[in-house]
Amino acid sequence: MKFARPPSGNHHGEQEAPRRGRQLYTRGDSARVFTSPDNAPYTRRAIARVFRRAARAAGLKDFHFHDLRHHGATVALNRGFTSAVVQALGGWKTERMMKRYGHITDATLRAAAEAVSGADRNGTHARRHQ
Repeated sequence: MKFARPPSGNHHGEQEAPRRGRQLYTRGDSARVFTSPDNAPYTRRAIARVFRRAARAAGLKDFHFHDLRHHGATVALNRGFTSAVVQALGGWKTERMMKRYGHITDATLRAAAEAVSGADRNGTHARRHQ
């Protein structure tokens, strides 16, 4: 069984945090997680081409592979994972960099406001027990 570490760094010029203990399983003699049928690595160009075709087929315009990184961080934050967990998942070195990717949605803010105000989803306030 071989293990490989994902590359660090990204197009923003940030250096990603080391991924200690999060090694990726690889099969056979390949040091890659995903390989073509002949066990060769997929090229960046091939991945981009397939992604563009899939995005177009889904009717998505101005959508890029890197946008998935933003989407993943946003989904994790809005499902209740802490900033520290999202930061570790994305491999960002600082919370500041994680915040460039993950965003809190209006629905999450509304739910939080309702929770601290005592209002339920219907806008009514729970009765206080005496």
